[in-house]
Amino acid sequence: MSVIFARRLFLILLLTVAGLRYVWWWPTFSPADLAFYNDQAAIQFTALVLTVDNRLADARLVVVGQELSGRVLLSVDRYPEYHYGDLVAVSCRLKSPQAFDGFAYDKFLAKDKIYSLCYRPKISLRDSGQGSLWLQSILAVRDRLVALIDRGLPAPQSAVLKATLVAQDAEIPPDLVRSFALAGLSHVMAISGMNITILVNVLFYLLLAVGLARRRAFYGVVVGMALFMIMIGWPASALRAAVMGGIGLLAMQVGRLNTSLWTLTLTTALMLALNPLMIYDAGFQLSVAAVAGIVRWSVSLSQGIDRLLPILNKLHLTEMVATTLSAQLMTLPLILYNFGNVSIVSLLANLLVLPIATAIMIGGALAVIVAWLYWPLSQPLWWCLWLLLTYFISVAQLASRLPGAALTGIDFNTPLLVGSYLALAIVWQWPKIKMYVKKV
Repeated sequence: MSVIFARRLFLILLLTVAGLRYVWWWPTFSPADLAFYNDQAAIQFTALVLTVDNRLADARLVVVGQELSGRVLLSVDRYPEYHYGDLVAVSCRLKSPQAFDGFAYDKFLAKDKIYSLCYRPKISLRDSGQGSLWLQSILAVRDRLVALIDRGLPAPQSAVLKATLVAQDAEIPPDLVRSFALAGLSHVMAISGMNITILVNVLFYLLLAVGLARRRAFYGVVVGMALFMIMIGWPASALRAAVMGGIGLLAMQVGRLNTSLWTLTLTTALMLALNPLMIYDAGFQLSVAAVAGIVRWSVSLSQGIDRLLPILNKLHLTEMVATTLSAQLMTLPLILYNFGNVSIVSLLANLLVLPIATAIMIGGALAVIVAWLYWPLSQPLWWCLWLLLTYFISVAQLASRLPGAALTGIDFNTPLLVGSYLALAIVWQWPKIKMYVKKV
């Protein structure tokens, strides 16, 4: 059996498993399940807090029932604060998640096995410290890092660093969130596969630029990613992002297009076989598309940029620009389809910001470590971070205010999405198409 045939057979097997798991994913609820009581009268139940998403005005808790099984997404007041491992008594009217505005919200939540919603429940704390001791320890470290960031930086710089460093973006003001979106910079501070893929490649080339050998730079980035994952609490979304980012980095290390593409394809199929509803997660879609673009086009774009703009090579910016362009090219149709917006100034803004994005992440990590050990020594690092973050925020605000900075409200439907990726597929396979035409 040839290697190619074995790969294809394994891919077909994974996709078959993904399809079967999708069909079997949807459970039939019994009176022992919380979801059985959706859209009925209010019920009372005891639940364990699994995740906490604190926002400016409220908080979102994912809890798992104790006497009754199943997960529920609760929307509660911002205070009092709840934490992982809290045991709470809840009284509320459960609702079934519904799709809205073309967004399959029910399937998006179902990928995390959440089948019930509850808004403003009556909730009270029964006990604490009931979760996994290992995860509680990691989250305690993350909370300590958040406290150090709040102490070292004012808002909104502290909010942006927390989004970038520990995946907590709830405190960023809405007007600033909009500025990042219009400038095409939201991915820089989001823990997504697209963000991690770009950042690890930028870090990889920065390590090369300071004189590290290619292999040592590769392992340096791998160690950095592992430490980063531990620091942000090892959430499932970031794990998926790290997998995609790692594939993008592996592609740059291996340097063989076919091997890298097969690795990406098989890994994507494996992730869908494990959880087929991830296909409804825009973050997962963008991650796969971004890595595919980087794998397929970053090398050829680097060569073209070297010829057209040799000054970028002297500034060690060629690979960075090529990586960003490759990712944006493949993700543009999905961004239009999912969000209806596209930033016209995105490339310019990314060129101005990406060189410091890695410095912000590394500098932020260094600052919190030094601050944890001995606060006075961290002061110069916080000052430098304030300057970098102020620059980052200023670029986003200025770029978003440029005339025609973004096109918004675009109705990019499914036929246009399919047509766009068919066109990209033709471009992708153009060398083979030309050879075939010549033979004919």
